[in-house]
Formats: sequence, structure tokens, C-alpha cells
Amino acid sequence: MISDGTVVEKCKISDSGGDGVAVRGGDDVVIAKNKIENSGASGIVIVDSGPFTGTMLVKNFVRDALGVGYILGGAGKTAEKNKVLRAAQEGLRLGGTGGHSAVKNKLLSVSDDGIQADEFSDGNTIDANKVSGSGDDGIDIESTGNTVTKNKVTNSGSNGFEIPTADSVYQDNKAAKSGEFDLSATNGCNTFLGNTFKTIDPDNEDC
Repeated sequence: MISDGTVVEKCKISDSGGDGVAVRGGDDVVIAKNKIENSGASGIVIVDSGPFTGTMLVKNFVRDALGVGYILGGAGKTAEKNKVLRAAQEGLRLGGTGGHSAVKNKLLSVSDDGIQADEFSDGNTIDANKVSGSGDDGIDIESTGNTVTKNKVTNSGSNGFEIPTADSVYQDNKAAKSGEFDLSATNGCNTFLGNTFKTIDPDNEDC
């Protein structure tokens, strides 16, 4: 869809050959309270790369996606109170140029990372999300300038928090029962305040 002010609400979408919902442009688009099952690719995808603002994903449920649960492309998008139960890739991917907000989402039993911020997706806010049972890392931050607060990560297949980048703030997060380490931050200086990590990579950068 490419249209300003579009609202997609309370739909049931199942067995789509591709993405359940794909937004390719437009300001102030709202995707809310939809149920998407067995999509042939990703659940909900925001793929625009233009100067579009105001897109929100709110209280959607994606189950058994063959791709990513939710993808935020472009800049300044919001994902709030969404849920993923099983996806073949990440639960929530923050892409584009960043400035996204991911708040109070639940990413459960996905095959890859629970939440991933891509390399060029800087300056995101990742707050109060729950990640459990991810096949790889719980939260993987590949970019800089992020604020990551009050997230809870359990039972990750690899690291609870994987942080190969610098210049982000991590505060009041918790990770436990990780397959490798609750925290691995091995490249550059970040700010850590009030977090709870039981196992920490011995190669972490000491700033």
C-alpha cells in the first residue's frame, strides 16, 4: 500500500504467499490489532525508504511467519505492544536509517534474533520488550546511538544481548538462561546502568 492515513485494523490474514502486510510509503499509516498466520514471507513489513513519517504497528499478532515477524524500514517508525509467536528469521528487525521506537513487544520462539537493529539503523529506542526462546541472540544491536532500556531476555540460543558496536545506552535490562552469555559487548564503549546479567563474555570491552 502507498497512501497517507491508511488504517488496517482487526483483519485476519492467513496463508499468504508473501508478506502478510507490506507498507511501501505514505505518512501516518496505522496497522493495528491484526492477526497474521502462516505468511509465506514476513508478517508485517514497512519497506519505504522515503521521507514518510508516522507509521505505527500496534497490538498485532504474527504467528508462524516464514520470514521476519515485523520489519521497520525507512526512519522513525513505531512498533508497540505487538507479539510474534514463531518466525523463521528475526522477531523484529529495525532497518532503514533508524530512529525507530520498539516498545512493549513480545518476541517468542523465533529462529533467529528476537530483536535486531541493523548496521545503518541508528538512534533507535528499544524499551520494555520481552524476548524468550530466540534461536540466536535475544537482542542484537549492530548500530550506534540507541537507547535500550527495561528489556527482559530469557532462554536465548546464543547471547542474551549481542553488542558489537559502540555509543549506545543500556539501562535496567535483564537477561538470563542464555546459551552462551547474557551479555557480549566486545567492540567499543557503551553506557551500562542498572542491568542484570548473570553471565558476561570475558572479552567484553572495558571502558
